[in-house]
Amino acid sequence: MKKIKVYILIYLSMMLPVLLSAAPIDKYYVPQQQQQAPSYTVQTGQSSAHHDFKKKVNRLSDTQKKELKDSLEKKRDNAANADMKNYYQGLINILN
Repeated sequence: MKKIKVYILIYLSMMLPVLLSAAPIDKYYVPQQQQQAPSYTVQTGQSSAHHDFKKKVNRLSDTQKKELKDSLEKKRDNAANADMKNYYQGLINILN
């Protein structure tokens, strides 16, 4: 029985430094990132660019307004995404 206790003490004396040095390894793990939903902002009202556009449009003649409207409609139809289409549609709405 005494022999077993000595072996246990020897084993623990050898394993103790290994166990103590293994404890801080968890700081090297890469933390898991949480998936976040994309945040979207909704514009309420018109920007200052729209107000400036409205002021400049009021100075144009009817033919210039028609040409500008045609140009904006082409850009709206060829827009790459919905945001750009909405932007051009907003400008067209100001022209109307």
